[in-house]
Amino acid sequence: MLQTQTQTMAQIIDQPELEVIILLYQNPAFKGAPRAFDLEICGKPMWKFVELAAGAFPIKTTICTPESDVLEIIKPMLGAARHTLVLYSDTPLIKKSTILEIAAFAEVHDVNVLKLPRGYVFNTEYIKTAESIIAPSVQYFGDEDFIQVFDFRQLEFVTNILQNRILEFHQKNGVFIKNLATTFIDADVVIEPGVVIAPNNHILGSSIISRGTKLLPNNVSQNATISANCMLCGAYINGAKIPSGTRVEAYQKIEG
Repeated sequence: MLQTQTQTMAQIIDQPELEVIILLYQNPAFKGAPRAFDLEICGKPMWKFVELAAGAFPIKTTICTPESDVLEIIKPMLGAARHTLVLYSDTPLIKKSTILEIAAFAEVHDVNVLKLPRGYVFNTEYIKTAESIIAPSVQYFGDEDFIQVFDFRQLEFVTNILQNRILEFHQKNGVFIKNLATTFIDADVVIEPGVVIAPNNHILGSSIISRGTKLLPNNVSQNATISANCMLCGAYINGAKIPSGTRVEAYQKIEG
């Protein structure tokens, strides 16, 4: 079974048999934020993490509310792929590997309706004429993938998990982060191997930090390009490019 599922996954990647619909969920629990799906986590709107994970497949989006009828919403959006995966914008922890696993499972088991902890997989032709969603049980994938962001407290909880994933990614890529608890790195930041990051650094937006650079304590880099072998010593860089070998002293503010 494992070999069959692995082979099916490879076929899915080469010839997609799955389309994805992301339901942009307007959750009334987020008072003062009617477009809750646009709340930012690590520099990206929440729903964009779901889109990023599903990027191997065609994606459509539509807005829904707690009162929405899922079947009614998705029927006009159904395409020609064999299966349709319906995800929600409030599960930003879902991973690409999990979506590929779900796609392979749907193919191997030839499902008509597969209920996920948050979302569904449908046989597209079957669901086009179905009058209701009947799923006998829930199929689980991954430990964290379907954790739902249902209020601001949960948003903070999920933000911490994603931030830890980002930090771990950069550590594995050869970045020396001296204090994980006080280092904040957005999702779209690029950091080359050999960078050293001291405590209390914020690297935000689409910043790029090149190899050999040392970020001493208390810097903020927002959409900044820091060239190789620089040293930042408590500076604020916003939208500027810092040439190679530059030392930026404390309290300096450089904007592009």
